[in-house]
Amino acid sequence: MMKSMKQLFIIALSVFALSASSLVYAADLLIVSGGGYKKPMQQVIQAYQTVSGKQVDASYGNMRQITAQAQASSKIALAIGDEKFFGQSGKLFAATQPIGTGKLVIAWAQGRPQIKNAQDLTNPAITRIGHPHAKKAIYGRAAVEWLQSNHLTDAISETVMQLSTVPQVSSYLVAREIDAGFINLTDAIGLGDRIGGYTLLESGYERIKIVAATVAGHEQDAELQAFLQFLQSEQAKEIFTRYGL
Repeated sequence: MMKSMKQLFIIALSVFALSASSLVYAADLLIVSGGGYKKPMQQVIQAYQTVSGKQVDASYGNMRQITAQAQASSKIALAIGDEKFFGQSGKLFAATQPIGTGKLVIAWAQGRPQIKNAQDLTNPAITRIGHPHAKKAIYGRAAVEWLQSNHLTDAISETVMQLSTVPQVSSYLVAREIDAGFINLTDAIGLGDRIGGYTLLESGYERIKIVAATVAGHEQDAELQAFLQFLQSEQAKEIFTRYGL
């Protein structure tokens, strides 16, 4: 009996130690971000952690995924993404802070034909064109709008495939599983020579405003306010500018 009680006591101490450890290493701030901005956000978060000593945890996905995460968890304080999409989320977000303007590009895989204008997408050598989900991702919506404004929706309907997120389209480009894909300028810059190249699409879709949206109920969080202030710093702006924002 004494041995059994001793074992229970040891187990209880172990559980407490693990719980305490998780609290010690818990993030000071939890955020979510559109997957197309993972690279600059990772760098901004790293820079902030270096200067502040605080821990920031982030998860990434398409706009619908990150909005659902913010709704499901009361611990998430901030979301990075499309102002228009956030505006359709009812009272989930209390305020927004501008970060920059999102830009659509058409990129092509290594060894595939270059795409310099809309008509290049009708090249018979281009048989697979990907874009993010049109209803769940910023750049999926923008890609569909651009195809419509350039009267290409029907012309290339058999070669277009809908994927989930910008990072998924990018991974397909790198693996050459698609010939071309619509992604954002930020991700295209991050891919570098892992793709064949890209062409910036300046018009043909609604302007994309990228913002930091405060989740309602977190307006007074000190850690959040400190991070929002850092997003306006020259150090953060330099990172965003480098990635085309």
